[in-house]
Amino acid sequence: MTWHPDLRTTGFLDLRKETFAMKHGTLVSGALVLALAACPVVPKAEEFRLQPPLECEIDRDCWIVRYVDLDPGPGFVDHACGQETSDDHKGTDFAIPHLAAMAAGKEVRASAPGRVKAVRDGMEDRNVMEIDPQEIAGRECGNGVVIEHEGNFETQYCHLRQGSVVVAPGDEVESGTVIGLVGLSGETSFPHVHLTLRHNDETIDPFRGLIEDTACEAGGAGLWDEAAAATMRYNPIILRNAGFATGALDGDDIDEGRLDQPPSSVTIPALVFAFDGFYLKEGDVLETRIGGPGGWTHEHRETVEASKASFMRFSGRKAPSGGFAPGTYEASLEVSRAGKGVIARIERTVELQ
Repeated sequence: MTWHPDLRTTGFLDLRKETFAMKHGTLVSGALVLALAACPVVPKAEEFRLQPPLECEIDRDCWIVRYVDLDPGPGFVDHACGQETSDDHKGTDFAIPHLAAMAAGKEVRASAPGRVKAVRDGMEDRNVMEIDPQEIAGRECGNGVVIEHEGNFETQYCHLRQGSVVVAPGDEVESGTVIGLVGLSGETSFPHVHLTLRHNDETIDPFRGLIEDTACEAGGAGLWDEAAAATMRYNPIILRNAGFATGALDGDDIDEGRLDQPPSSVTIPALVFAFDGFYLKEGDVLETRIGGPGGWTHEHRETVEASKASFMRFSGRKAPSGGFAPGTYEASLEVSRAGKGVIARIERTVELQ
């Protein structure tokens, strides 16, 4: 493990590099680690609870796309004994839909009350897949904030948007205090906030809490507050953006929010249903259906040949002779997995006039 000293912000910062490739099949993220003396406070570990760092509806306009790695060796496993993580990943990644949502501004909030320990701002929002990694060596977290809490807890927030950090070292914050905006700074290829939790300088999985057993089967009560815990259902696959387009498209189109601008005219050349997500497995079956007025239908079935950390797909048909009939068109996607049946389903509608 390599440590990178950085003296360009308040305090003595060390950045631990993490890499997980994911850009249409690779995801990249990083975590900032600050090595400062623990603040002498009265331990209140049994009272410590976290709120999500984003105010959003999980699995609708934000998604947990990566968890803490519990495997002490070269492999990786998450708290649910799945593989929605990567080797030595130290935090929980909360993603937003796309770059358009980032540009609109999505607030990052303190997950617990405390005092700001250190910050960094000023790094550009750039997809790490398109730059030389050496440009951010030692600064993989990007723009970030570290907050210290009672009971020797710390939370750390990475990849904030350039110029968005609104707190400074020494500031007191409450749960829900805005500290910045979701960005694309540091070692990441998609907009999200990476939240790391530490207790006595040791990384803690907030889904397991303060238990010493590192086996995923050990479970744990977790440290999310009651309201947050009720919303954080573990999904075997994550379906994120979904919607209609008028022809072939790629991941960049989805990143730019094209699916948030559905077609509306019957004169379109084709009607396509597109979607993206995380954690397809070999053997998964994707079934797409589109139906509309006059009996117009389209169906497509695909068996996944290789597991993918991230994916995007689209399927549809050209306009019939004479064009599309006006009315409501409905699309659905079902993902089935061997031995588990249907593990995910999404539906969308569009009106053509």
